[in-house]
This record gives sequence, structure tokens and C-alpha cells, in this order.
Amino acid sequence: MDTIQSFDRCLDARFLQCVLEVTRLGSVRDAARSLGLPASLISRKISDAEIRYGVPLFERTVRGIIPTETGMVIAEYARQQMDENKKLLAYLSNQKRHRIHQISVHCGDGFVEDLTDRAVLPFSDRHPGIRVRVTVGSTDDIRQAVSDGVSEIGLSYNMEDFNGINMILHTHKPLYAILSAQDAQSAGSHMTIEDILDRKLALPTRSHGIRKLLKSIEVNHGVHIFPELESNAFRILKRFVLSGRGITFLPVFAVRAEIDAGTLVALPIENRLCTEASVHLFTRAQPNISLPVQQFVAFMRERLESLSNGNTAPQAVA
Repeated sequence: MDTIQSFDRCLDARFLQCVLEVTRLGSVRDAARSLGLPASLISRKISDAEIRYGVPLFERTVRGIIPTETGMVIAEYARQQMDENKKLLAYLSNQKRHRIHQISVHCGDGFVEDLTDRAVLPFSDRHPGIRVRVTVGSTDDIRQAVSDGVSEIGLSYNMEDFNGINMILHTHKPLYAILSAQDAQSAGSHMTIEDILDRKLALPTRSHGIRKLLKSIEVNHGVHIFPELESNAFRILKRFVLSGRGITFLPVFAVRAEIDAGTLVALPIENRLCTEASVHLFTRAQPNISLPVQQFVAFMRERLESLSNGNTAPQAVA
């Protein structure tokens, strides 16, 4: 083991370069000039290796210094190493020129369509060298992922815990009661908490900001809001409502396509907590944010309905 380790120490890049140049030029002095090193240093490295290995690497002749069989083997090894180094450097240089920057976003399920259609796809068209990765999770998952550095950008609804994050923007986006178009025909222009208690409900799971908001309403009003169906997938909540079985609660941007198509209707809820619910855009609490992340955050702020100023009113309210 000690012999192998001593060989490794001796066969460093500088030594291999010296052997290769002496072999190529047939002179220690010429090799020294070529490498910009003292001739004494080259001679010493070769001498140390010959003593360590117990075999001569070069011999002097009337034509100059020529490598022995062992010297030729080492010179060939050095040449191969240099070729491999050149290939590696060329690869790294090419990777640098074509480097793909990745932006990671963690968001709630209700943001998916708004984020994809208005931000991710057009941003990717403008910046083909930047890849966007989107992960969907609960309100608690989103904050934790950004705080831990798993994701760089968080987009969440009605978040309560702000530890470990840098808040970029929050804007009020009220929570609405979402009804099927047919069901809305017999409903009024708004809903009260008492109206809600008489309906069958489909709700997000308890780790979502919407459920936390509804929990506060339960405490304030002394009532119990019991869902028939729970799911962290908003498409399931929408299917429940579209079937005419009952209602759910979502911000308008989460059902924009269905509202525009006339299949779902959003009714305001007469409750301060629902009116003041907010969307939060944030990054990890750190001093430096990469340029691609800054660019995407600015793009989101400019384009997303969920981040627009003021309360984006639904267009199809009964």
C-alpha cells in the first residue's frame, strides 16, 4: 500500500509534463525553457522518480537524452493523460456555453393553470436556456420547501407561518363559494356562513391554507364545517361541484377557466376572513437570489392573475 501511495505522489501532473517534454525535445534544458521551469527542478524530479521506482527513465547518448523503455511507457501515459484532460476541458467549456439554469417553484394546486399558462410557458419561450420545475404541495409543504432550500420560489394561499422566508408580495384574493352554473340559478348574489352549513361540501385537506381559514371561521362563529369530500387535488373538488352534488371554496383564479366557460359560478361570502384572504409570493430568506430567479419572479408579478393588484372579480357571477 505504501509503495502504491508513493507512486501516486510521484506521478503528479508536473512530473508527467516534464517527462513528456524531455522525451519530445531530447534535452532537459530545452524542456525547461518550454515549460518555464528551472532545469535543476526537472532533473531533480526525474532523478527522484528513478530512485523511487528503481529503474532509469532516460539515458544520455551522443544524440542527446533519450527515454528508456520505462521512460517511453511513462511518456505515453503522460500523453494520454493530457489528451484526456483536453477532452474534459472541452466538455466543461461546452457545458458552460450551453448551461441550463433551473428555477424551482413550489405552489398550491389552485395556482397550476394560472402559473403554467401565464408564466411558465411564455417565460420558457423567451428564455430557452432556463428550465422551470414546478412542484405542487400543501400550504405547509410550500413554506417548508422554500425555507429548506428545496425550492427557490413559493406561491401560496392564506399562509400563516412566515419563518425562514423572504416575502416578495402579498395581495388580497378573496375566498369564494364555488357552485355549478345550475345550482347558482337558485342561489342569491352572495352566501353567508349559515347558507354554507346547509350545503354538502368538498374541501381541501387540513394542511391547506383554505382549511386553516375555515377553521378560524368555525371558532369565530361557533359552528362546525364538515366536508363530505376532502382532497388536495383541486380538479376533484371541481368535479364534485360540477356534478351538482355540492359546493367548494376557492379563489377565483383557481377556477378562471370554468367561470369563463360558464360551468362554474363564484359567489362572494359575507365574512371578513374570506374577503381578506391573501396570496403570498416569496423566496428563501437569503441575501443573494440568482438572476434567473429574479427574472422569473418579475415575470410572475407582471402576468399572473393570482398576483394582480386588487381583487380580480369573477366575470360570471349569478
